[in-house]
Amino acid sequence: WQKLRLWPFVLLMVLAVAIAAATLVEEVWGTAAAHRAVYGSVWFTALWVILAALGVRVMLRLNIWKRPATLALHLSFLMILCGALLTALTARRGYLHLRQGVPSSHYATTVQHPVSPSRPGWIVFISSTIPAQRHRRTM
Repeated sequence: WQKLRLWPFVLLMVLAVAIAAATLVEEVWGTAAAHRAVYGSVWFTALWVILAALGVRVMLRLNIWKRPATLALHLSFLMILCGALLTALTARRGYLHLRQGVPSSHYATTVQHPVSPSRPGWIVFISSTIPAQRHRRTM
C-alpha cells in the first residue's frame, strides 16, 4: 500500500520533466513541434489519465470524504483534468484574426485531411460557425 501512495508523486515528477522538456523543445523548434512531441501525444495523455486514476484510488483508500476541504481540493483537480480531456477530444482548432473595431464571424482552420488515398495533405478552409455579435463600446 505504501508503494501505491508514492506512484502519484513519481508520475508528477515524470510529468514535470516532460513539461520542462516540452518547454525546451518549444524554444528551439517552435510550438507546433512541442505539441506534436509532447502535449498532443498519446503517452502524455496516458500519463495524466493514469495519474488521475491513481489519485482517485488513493482518495478512496484514505477515506478522504471525511475531510471536506481536502476532498474539495482533489475533486477540483479531477474536474480540471476532465475538462482538459474533454477539450483535447472535442476541440476545434483554428485561427481568428481580431482587429480593433472590426467584427469577426469567420475563422480559419487547418485540418489534416487526405487529399487522395495515396497523398495525404493539408486543407485550409474557412468556417462561419461563430455567430457575429455586436458589442457596444463603453468608455
